Amino acid sequence: MVSPDLYRNEATESSYVYPEDYPFKPAFGKLLALSLPFPDLDGSKVDILSTELSRQTPLGTEELLVCPKPSLIAGNYHEALVNVLELLGKTRNLKNQREGWLNSPFMELSEKTAEAIAKLERKTAGDYLVIPVQMGMRHRGRSVRRARECFIHNEFGLGPYEVVCYL
Repeated sequence: MVSPDLYRNEATESSYVYPEDYPFKPAFGKLLALSLPFPDLDGSKVDILSTELSRQTPLGTEELLVCPKPSLIAGNYHEALVNVLELLGKTRNLKNQREGWLNSPFMELSEKTAEAIAKLERKTAGDYLVIPVQMGMRHRGRSVRRARECFIHNEFGLGPYEVVCYL
């Protein structure tokens, strides 16, 4: 059993808040943005999934993340990440400082995240995942290690692929 005080010294008070005009986009807007680089993916289930999730969102949910299932983008998670980074680089000024390093053993998902993404891929209808997320407020001021120790049973950290899809 992990001590609840593990990495306790890796947290600080934070007064960070989102700007008043911060634009949380609805799921449909996210799907629309993703349909341009992924025109062959079926987004017809996103509206149904987002409606269902909006009725039963976990405590602390700020919005719904929409992203293509990684398995439909490439042969494995790491290749999917590289592919979406390349797509993002075509729309923004982006230099991948870790080019060639975004695979095992240099970057591994936590076991909990890998299991959650695999489970969502299996159980979610359609070509997109729709995930209730909070983008940092709950764990602001905590190191990644401390935040992971504070996760509740149904909470996991997003991987880099999901974050890039969010961007």
